Amino acid sequence: MPLLALCAGALVACGGAQPLREGPRVLSSSRSSLNAIEVRGYDFVFELSKPSAPAGIVEFRFMNSGAHPHELEIIRMDGKRYGPPVGAVEPIQATDSRLLRVDLAPGSYRLVCLVVTDVAGEAESHRALGMEYAFEVEG
Repeated sequence: MPLLALCAGALVACGGAQPLREGPRVLSSSRSSLNAIEVRGYDFVFELSKPSAPAGIVEFRFMNSGAHPHELEIIRMDGKRYGPPVGAVEPIQATDSRLLRVDLAPGSYRLVCLVVTDVAGEAESHRALGMEYAFEVEG
């Protein structure tokens, strides 16, 4: 009991508990909410149902409508520099879909596909072929 009282006292002293930030999760696309942002990836572009979202938990329902495998990487931008990915759906085959649920802070992001394809004997990332989308998270 003393430990419980100490923890409760610490929470009161700090003004209450802060919500825990959720790590990115990839789920079956059937689990998406009505507010999910539809992301359609195909050769070699992304189409989104919304170009931005409010900060917090954001759901991206990623559908591969192309002939090639595609992935969805969400990368936070630091000015003009790419930061580390904050969430990703690994490559999925044509006609497949997944739900990516990620907790996003306000700022600028890029949605990219980093799958590499052979184009005329040269290895090209899908991002280099145009599969990149600027996405804003509003505070």
